[in-house]
Amino acid sequence: MYFIILLSKFLDLRKYAISLPQLGKSKNKEPYQYKMSDDFIPWRRDVNFIQANEIGIESLIDQLSFIKNKQRWGFVFQYGLVSIASEDFRLIASAMGVNLYE
Repeated sequence: MYFIILLSKFLDLRKYAISLPQLGKSKNKEPYQYKMSDDFIPWRRDVNFIQANEIGIESLIDQLSFIKNKQRWGFVFQYGLVSIASEDFRLIASAMGVNLYE
């Protein structure tokens, strides 16, 4: 399983940018809980990060099938985990300079 790390940058009160600074592959298949404090035990997954070039998502919006509303594309990224089609993932990885078939 591969992962894309998102980074949101607020430019001002009405505009923000989303960049994709990292790409990673899961080390194991199952997530696990990790105790940060007595009342905060989040789920985690170990990831091997892949060398990639950071890109802005804006240049890919029109090509990504998981973004249904191209005018309000930011809503897709409000969740912690977004499932995307393998074609979309390959497009993003390619834009980041990553060859998934090496």
